[in-house]
Amino acid sequence: MKKNKFCTVIMALIVSSRAFAIDGNANNNFTRQQMDTLRKYLWQLPVNTEVAIAMVQNDKVIYGGIIIGKDSFHVVENRDSIFEIGSLSKVFTSVLLSSFVNSGIVKTTDELKSFFSFPLKESSLNGKEITLENLANHTSGLPRVDPSMFSALGIDMNNPYKVYDEKALDDYLQHKMKLDTVPGTKFSYSNLGGGLLGFVLCKKANKTYEELVQEYIFRPLGMKNSTTNLALVKGRLVKGRNMDGDTAESWTFTDATAGAGAIRSDAEDLVKFMQANFTENKVYDLPRQKTFTDKPGMDIGLGWIIKTTAGKDDIYWHNGGTGGYRTCLAMDVKKKSGIIILSNVSSFHSQNANIDKLCFALLRSLK
Repeated sequence: MKKNKFCTVIMALIVSSRAFAIDGNANNNFTRQQMDTLRKYLWQLPVNTEVAIAMVQNDKVIYGGIIIGKDSFHVVENRDSIFEIGSLSKVFTSVLLSSFVNSGIVKTTDELKSFFSFPLKESSLNGKEITLENLANHTSGLPRVDPSMFSALGIDMNNPYKVYDEKALDDYLQHKMKLDTVPGTKFSYSNLGGGLLGFVLCKKANKTYEELVQEYIFRPLGMKNSTTNLALVKGRLVKGRNMDGDTAESWTFTDATAGAGAIRSDAEDLVKFMQANFTENKVYDLPRQKTFTDKPGMDIGLGWIIKTTAGKDDIYWHNGGTGGYRTCLAMDVKKKSGIIILSNVSSFHSQNANIDKLCFALLRSLK
């Protein structure tokens, strides 16, 4: 696709429905309804918030970049600017799992305990062992995080996963592991489980998480700006903002937790990832298959959350957040359409959920 400049936005997106140009085709600009939606959800966010948006319909993509000023929106060309994507990384971890399954390296039914040379303190409850599927769909029974992160390790909440390494994870598994529910019976979101899944795949392949996502996802899809390595993108990383709107420290991860939230990416790369889900591909199809029903209207795949509505196509989505960023991706695979929103709104900011609301509102606007 050609990358032409954005058209100028006048008076805070009020006047023209042609505020954002797409690939040189003026007929594919944001509509007035979509611009009203942007105003509705973005005006409530802090000054200096930067947002990168991609709207996908088949092979057509609208890119829009906004920085929020005190009393206006400013257009910025940021389709290739890097943001932390937080827990959206878990979907990539599930694609790694699918790659391993389709290559015969592992099965989703493999038990967690089989990947360790030492006995796990509590990997089962009522005779049900944690499986790789349970880690991917958040039915493992594991807590959201290892509680010792906030006590014995002296975690810095500005970068909470930085020092949680393989040694800390092994200590938890051997001596502190305790399940809250029987594996496979209840959805309970777990960063610990997502990180553990990535770690198990690293152990199995004897590679780092960065090596795995590059080999199995980023390089095959041409996602040249995506990485877990902060040093590679530091000069192009949009500065995160904490809950007060000040500059936030970037979150860093070891392989013990990388699978839960370590990836950094941009709008263009995430479009490539989304569109890989629009083609018939066993590796990308498996993570979207329903594995658990949490409640009416919400099923869980391997990583993907599935929004179901009677008589309508399923929506596959996931969001992500770190101390300085908030991200959301939602897509209708049958219609080959979707929305990607990257922002430097802190996941601890009171209005961070507006990123998700904006994502779904824009998706509803696609015809």
